[in-house]
Amino acid sequence: MESKKPKKTVIGGVELPQALILRRRKASTVREPGDDVVAIDGNEVIRRRRKLAGDKTLSSHYTTSLLRPVVHAYLRLKKQTAERAKAKGLSPTTQPYNKFYREQLESHPLSLYGEKLTYGNAFKGSKLAPASKECIFHGSGSMQIESENIVITDDEKWPEAYKSTVKLPLIVTIARRLPEGSPTSHERSLRDLEELAQGGASVRWWAYGIPKWTENRFELFIESLDHIFCEDPRRPLKLDTIPES
Repeated sequence: MESKKPKKTVIGGVELPQALILRRRKASTVREPGDDVVAIDGNEVIRRRRKLAGDKTLSSHYTTSLLRPVVHAYLRLKKQTAERAKAKGLSPTTQPYNKFYREQLESHPLSLYGEKLTYGNAFKGSKLAPASKECIFHGSGSMQIESENIVITDDEKWPEAYKSTVKLPLIVTIARRLPEGSPTSHERSLRDLEELAQGGASVRWWAYGIPKWTENRFELFIESLDHIFCEDPRRPLKLDTIPES
């Protein structure tokens, strides 16, 4: 009998998740009912679920509800692509190198809640103005606790708009209270983030969402702890190993 197990895309030992999806398991409550906590808008959850339900290919793909394995695969793919380009005799910053590098990342699909992208265009850094739709933003910055939030202030300033020379600060905001029904793993993740923030740690960060312009800066508010990954400087990512899901 043919296996029904989802097929995994493996490129040179790199397992590539092909979709970021909503959690499927029933969550364990870690907050009491009645707590006044802002959760993901119900209409947005419905929109995402309908979009995912309409994609009949996901059942046969390697999917994850966590951002970390997607980020890990992305970094490993970039490292491997650079090594392959070097083996071909291509020099960094040259047009042939850039073309090869871009084509390799673009050739691997990545669906973000049903939005069909690739490993080449799903990630955005500070060289580009924040997009008008959800994707995975990334940077480096310092963490601190500000009242009810954990805030990451990115080290770089981001273009205000496409091709704009005006650049604005960007912060990532993570609420320190969890919505009702959050999984217990989020409680552990929040403790880890608070520990880093209390020490003013400098981290590399990746976050899913859309930065909003407010008070002369961009703010990316994290709706779910599934949507944020910060590399702990005490335990840096090892790109020669496969992370735990």
